[in-house]
Amino acid sequence: MIQAPVGWQCPECVKAGSRQSPFIRYRPAPAGAVGGRLSWRSAPATVGLVIVNVIVFLVSREGNPSVLVRWGLVPACVQGGQTVVPACMQPVGGQVYRLFTAPFLHVSVTHIALNMLSLVVVGIPVENAIGRVRYLVLYMAAALGGSVLTYLIAVPNQIGVGASGAIFGVFGAYFVIARRHRLQTGGIAAIIAINLVFGFIAPNIGWQAHIGGLVVGVGVALGFALAEHRPRLQARGVELATCAVVAVVLLGLMQLSARPLSG
Repeated sequence: MIQAPVGWQCPECVKAGSRQSPFIRYRPAPAGAVGGRLSWRSAPATVGLVIVNVIVFLVSREGNPSVLVRWGLVPACVQGGQTVVPACMQPVGGQVYRLFTAPFLHVSVTHIALNMLSLVVVGIPVENAIGRVRYLVLYMAAALGGSVLTYLIAVPNQIGVGASGAIFGVFGAYFVIARRHRLQTGGIAAIIAINLVFGFIAPNIGWQAHIGGLVVGVGVALGFALAEHRPRLQARGVELATCAVVAVVLLGLMQLSARPLSG
């Protein structure tokens, strides 16, 4: 017999009940902010993202300016119906693909090294906490969120590249998960605040991507947190609804006009 909150149950009854009403449980490590030791083996998605970013960096000839101009995020190139913009490399706008390619480009070894170090330190515990699929969804949503806000409010002819928007989304998820499990959040809150402030005061840093990625990352993480400990079907529904809402919002914002070229 197995002791239950009220009375006792036979082992067969417990097994039958677990099959009929399975629960999704996230498993954050008990110590530290969100996780304990960093382990590459426990975070294949983070490892894969680092490898992809490094490969793209090498293929792009280590931040070659012509590659950055061709594939980086230039708001004026994304917006359709614009006059000819030299940076677009084509006579028309509407180059929406730049919203997706820019987060995988970096301008220098220092740029990619700092971003990938941040991704490893924060991404591994977040991936361990929510699982690789949810983690990849969150990462890509945050990357797109950073690109969309950059498109809307950045200088029209400014080229924006880098994974920082996605990484800020992971920062936000780290904070949400730690808060949800009543773990220490002072460290990650300080990191977010310092990096946000630094983005405003230092030149040539796309603070728009930082804010966009952070907001989307927090939103997705909150949606995933609502699914925690619910029955499987309910949890899947909440997660899918979260992704759908974020997707609709981002797609809607992409339909808006960027800052005018004279802005």
